Amino acid sequence: MRSDTDAGAGAALPADPFPGLRPFNEDESLVFFGREHETSEIIGRLGDPRSRFLAVIGASGAGKSSLVNAGVIPELRRGAIPGADRWEIIRFTPGEIEGSPFLALAARLSDGGASGTAQEITQKLERDPGSFHQYVDSVLKGSPAWNRLLLVIDQFEELFGSGIDERQRAQFVAVTAEAAKSERVVIVITLRADFYAHCLDHPDLAALLRIGSFPLSSAGLGALFRMITRPAEIAGLTFEGQLAERILDDAGAEPGRLALMAFALNLVAQHASDGNLLISEYERIGGIQGAIATRAEEVFDTLTEDDRAQLPKLFRRLTDVSEAGVPVRRRARLNSLADDQATRRLIALLTQARLMVVSDDEEHREATIEVSHEALFGSWPRLAEWIQQTRDDMVLLRQLRRAAADWDRAGRPDTFLWPHERLIMAEAMVQNLDPELDPVIEEFIIPEVTRILTELEGDSTHQRRASLGDRLFEIGDNRPGVGLTAEGLPDILWRTIPGGRVIIRDLPEIQIPDLQLAAYPVTYGQYQAFLDDPDGFQNPAWFDGLAMRPETPGRQFRAIPNHPAENISWYDAIAFCRWLTAKSGIPVRLPTDWEWQLAVGGPGDGSRYAWGPQWDDAAANTLESGVSRTMAVGLYLGSGTPEGIHDAHGNVWEWCLNQLPDTSVEGVDFASEGARVVRGGSWF
Repeated sequence: MRSDTDAGAGAALPADPFPGLRPFNEDESLVFFGREHETSEIIGRLGDPRSRFLAVIGASGAGKSSLVNAGVIPELRRGAIPGADRWEIIRFTPGEIEGSPFLALAARLSDGGASGTAQEITQKLERDPGSFHQYVDSVLKGSPAWNRLLLVIDQFEELFGSGIDERQRAQFVAVTAEAAKSERVVIVITLRADFYAHCLDHPDLAALLRIGSFPLSSAGLGALFRMITRPAEIAGLTFEGQLAERILDDAGAEPGRLALMAFALNLVAQHASDGNLLISEYERIGGIQGAIATRAEEVFDTLTEDDRAQLPKLFRRLTDVSEAGVPVRRRARLNSLADDQATRRLIALLTQARLMVVSDDEEHREATIEVSHEALFGSWPRLAEWIQQTRDDMVLLRQLRRAAADWDRAGRPDTFLWPHERLIMAEAMVQNLDPELDPVIEEFIIPEVTRILTELEGDSTHQRRASLGDRLFEIGDNRPGVGLTAEGLPDILWRTIPGGRVIIRDLPEIQIPDLQLAAYPVTYGQYQAFLDDPDGFQNPAWFDGLAMRPETPGRQFRAIPNHPAENISWYDAIAFCRWLTAKSGIPVRLPTDWEWQLAVGGPGDGSRYAWGPQWDDAAANTLESGVSRTMAVGLYLGSGTPEGIHDAHGNVWEWCLNQLPDTSVEGVDFASEGARVVRGGSWF
């Protein structure tokens, strides 16, 4: 083991004796103190040929990564275990390359000499976890049989982040279990204690943890004092008065205080005066508890108003939540965030202040960015408030990522898709967080209305169309021509019908000029506007000159706004048209028998149907459909006329303006009680 006397032998002194929020790295082993006992114990465990897996488990901020990086690995390189100085060492975190644990492992294997590209190795490992052994052999090719591959998986809890789906997670656990079977592999992972329960969901991983766990407790007072004083001594720094003892007292015994202490020491060291660490500077930054907030607020104070407005958005992109709703770091591609000069400047300031870390691997991935340490979430009140404001959104985002992955893995069944009510929440969440969404998620959150309309364009049963129409009403049927305008008037979608000659009954051929017809029958919601208007149905003026004025409107059996209005007398229909003409300023009337025929069957004798020359039982809601009721208008999207007239056949009978013998609009006798023509429908 390393002693204090040989701490500086043969290696360069790091520029900073205190790294701040980030973990110690291997090059900083000379100033890593306080965990000598734990380092020695882990080396002893790894020296046992039967020990092939060891999980260093501790609370966030306990120093797990620093212990392995700056404590264990340097000792191995110095030969603390016979032959360990020749071990091949591969280190990675599960989410460091595109959120794929396989790609992260494959890239390191490829760097180590394994045959194949990172993408090729990834594909093979995903298909066959047992193939890991062949890559071990290629990495260790040419070395003695006793040589080992040390696989260090830092921040193993990233495997349980929302960006990794359950299938990938289970497969990667299988690869880890396979690796642990090899006599030539030693695995060390670091794991946050609050993610331990997630590991137990995987039997192979639980079995490894039963025999290979190393709980990392809080550092004792003696160890803490060495962490504070020894790096300063090696760097030639001295503490003013009783500052070291004061920092020790402030640090306390909580594991998370190590990161806070390191950050405070880093700030104090930056403002050392002639090699002296000042009490006044320690007090200025607010001590251990206030150092992060002080530094963060100093940066915040230098920002413009635009930068300040951008800051919450930036941090939200770099924050995830655990299953319990606890904030955790999330790595993001730098290019996805720094897409403008202002954001790049903001990231540079935060990185310089050591609140964020930018890392890159030019061979395998683009630059990434993450929060320096999760201690930032609880130590900077302003950030804690931003996170609290969007905690529910972040929980929902995690659920969304998992649901989309499950849907995709199961073959994308409709039953897995979220309903409109939940998609509305997801839409609001996306607007609030502006997260990166992969193509699977983007397809998963397509609005339910869009999905319904897409389905209606294809082949569906009559019953299915009826249920889809009712669902459209439930979630808000905002199709043009179905509801009301902003002014509360019927939103009629007018279609232009080219003029032409028609032959009707035994009458001479009739020449009809261009006309406009509503795309759909009048809906109940549109007719209800007439009934609800005090100047509507109750106004006798709309019934002037008619043979009758009904005392009450007809009964609507399907009182659903996007269904056609039912049981409407011809007199009610005339009154409705007069009311709409007065309210909208557009002349509105019922079509004549021959106009209806031209619009639906085209010029000629009217022998064609809306969709073509042959009848199609699947194209309209008629008695034969078996639905036995009306359904929402416009649900047979492929069965309308070329001009876009829908429901011309089926659903409801449609009133025409004329009596049977009439041949012109001018000849309509409004005072007659004679029967009027109805066309095209199935229900009254």
